[in-house]
Amino acid sequence: MEKHKVLRLSNAESNRLTKECLETAMIKLLAGKTIDRITVTELAKVAGVSRAAFYSNYNSKEDVLHSWADQFIGTLFEFLLKQVEENNYIDMYRHLFRNMLEDTGKTEILIKAGLQPVISETAEKIFLSRLPNPSSGMKFMINGWCGMIGNIIIRWYNEGMRESPEEMASLCFYMTSSYIHILIQPSR
Repeated sequence: MEKHKVLRLSNAESNRLTKECLETAMIKLLAGKTIDRITVTELAKVAGVSRAAFYSNYNSKEDVLHSWADQFIGTLFEFLLKQVEENNYIDMYRHLFRNMLEDTGKTEILIKAGLQPVISETAEKIFLSRLPNPSSGMKFMINGWCGMIGNIIIRWYNEGMRESPEEMASLCFYMTSSYIHILIQPSR
């Protein structure tokens, strides 16, 4: 019995490492080409895993990218939500834009891969998980806020990120300060 438990832990660890290798390989490949030009064989080779290992963890190469994006955005938005819960709205936006600027490579991958819906969905899941029983109206409000911020990030990136993170934070704070307060208020 104990032997099977260790084996399961080893398989879980092996799957985690395989996923990590595939996600890292995907990011590396996306630096030079679009996802439609990347093959599963190439991805598996760069990751150092077999095609069978790929398919035991993912259904498609897009799933690899979505998994990476979900994790990256999830970690970022968890931090941002803590700032909101402490009423540090301006710091939340400041951190968001600083992070996007410092991780320009990741920002570029997210935008060029057309992952704005993934960004919004992940942020939405995080916000909704903090609400015990959100109303339909609240879900629409959170969806709208996430989409708006995602679109602002994309435009900022596409226009060369000329404005400082502080300028972008002030703009977003001005646009959404009462709105974000309404969204978060029920979670307290």
